[in-house]
Formats: sequence, structure tokens, C-alpha cells
Amino acid sequence: MAADQTIQKVLSKLSANYGKRQGWTEEVFSVWRDGLQHMPDRLLFDASKRWLAEQSRAPTVANIRSIAKSLKPEIGTLTPQGCRRCDQTGWVEVAHHLSRPNGGESRVNTYTAACDCAAGYRLGIGSAMPWEAFVGRLKADPYTLQLFHSTPEQPHLTKWQRLTPEQLERLSMSRIAPSSTGSWHKVKPSV
Repeated sequence: MAADQTIQKVLSKLSANYGKRQGWTEEVFSVWRDGLQHMPDRLLFDASKRWLAEQSRAPTVANIRSIAKSLKPEIGTLTPQGCRRCDQTGWVEVAHHLSRPNGGESRVNTYTAACDCAAGYRLGIGSAMPWEAFVGRLKADPYTLQLFHSTPEQPHLTKWQRLTPEQLERLSMSRIAPSSTGSWHKVKPSV
């Protein structure tokens, strides 16, 4: 994906073309690297070349990504690949079984956390904690009974991992069949 040298070259060209002050390239480099690290070098060059040809002001990372999206059919996909752990989604499932501080029935909270693959990094940046750090934080909780999370061998958690033993027992004893609320009606095709 976009190498640091490629991003540096693009920023240098933009700086020279738009008369940016001394040190601008170094100041903005980390932001551009974070925003463009999953973009192929060729696509970054082509998007910045198009911007230079068509615009009279310096671009933002979002501007370059927007142009790259328009070039995508010509060059390829910008969507980073996931992995087996997240089943190509970028998200890891986490089920946290914990006891209640005052005793009583245990409970389970389920979460999604960012996977450590390219897709997880792209989707989770700024909005989700990486799964390993998140699981570590949950393990430190003194009320934790069990923790389950996606693995490469099992990317989706089972109901036995997502529910408490009490919930599973109630579910197995339940003989109530799901019934319709009556809000959906079968539509007969018109001939």
C-alpha cells in the first residue's frame, strides 16, 4: 500500500505547486500517512496528478481519497482485505460473561472491536478499540467470569458463547413458537 516515500513525494509536489510554507510537509505527513496507508502507490500518484491538473488550491486527504474513488474502476479497489479472524469484515465479536456485583444471575454483554487486519484498521480508526486491547481491558474487570472472541478458526461466536447458562436454559425450555405480529401480509402477484 502507499509507502511513506510515496506519500512524502506527493506532499513535496503539492507543497511546491501550492506554495506551502517551509516544514508543511513534515507537519501534515502523519495525517496523510494514516489516511492513505491502504491506498496503492499508483492510485495515490494518479489521484494527486489529477488534482494538480484540475485544482488551484492544495488538497486535503479527503480530496485525494475522493478522486481515487472516481479512478477506482480503472485501477482497482480501495477496500482493504480482512482476514479469517474477522471473516473479511474488519470486526471481531466479543462476548463478556460477568457476575453482578450484588450477586444474582450472571449476564453477557456482546461487543464488536476492530480487528488487527487492514480492514479493521480502516474501519475502526477513531471509532473502535483494537480487539486485543479491548479484550485485555475486559479481562481486568474483577466481575469477569468468561470471555469469548472471534478466532481465525471460529470467526463467529455461537449462541452458547453469547448467552448466559440461565438464558440458554430458558431458551431450551421454551415451547413458545414464534408467531407473526400480523403486520406483514402476503402479497398476491397481480396477473
